[in-house]
Amino acid sequence: MMVRLQDAAREHPGIQQRIRGLVYDSLVAVSLEDMARGVAQMTTASPALQPLLRRGTLLYFRLFGRCTVSYFQAALDVFHRPPLRCPTLVFFCHNDPLSDPQVMGQLLDSWRAAGIVVQVQEWPVSRHAGHLRLHPQDYGRALDAFLRDLDLGPPPVRSKL
Repeated sequence: MMVRLQDAAREHPGIQQRIRGLVYDSLVAVSLEDMARGVAQMTTASPALQPLLRRGTLLYFRLFGRCTVSYFQAALDVFHRPPLRCPTLVFFCHNDPLSDPQVMGQLLDSWRAAGIVVQVQEWPVSRHAGHLRLHPQDYGRALDAFLRDLDLGPPPVRSKL
């Protein structure tokens, strides 16, 4: 979405002012080689199949690079030069094979240095894109606190008819 938002900023100049906050869950913050290795690790526990899956993923990246690798690179560029400066909540874990915690720390520090208010909910052990399922209380508390801090006002009243 952020890649499209950056492109649409010229076409729809008011959209950026309407976004009050961002929530990122399990950002992918590794190289393509590490991403292929992580996909293999997350897909199977079999040491015999992991190299095959890693090579298959790398082949996929080569064959469909215009669709996959170029988009991945564009997304990384957006994360390193974010078009929005609104408050951001980030969920991640230290054992995610698709996200290096050191790279995440550097990225978050660069956002803070750019004046972006960043809140983080991190876990030593969790699962890529599975934090809500594995840590529902922590996840809910962090999200509720973030939304409260945004001061969006009361939720709209909905008819029960």
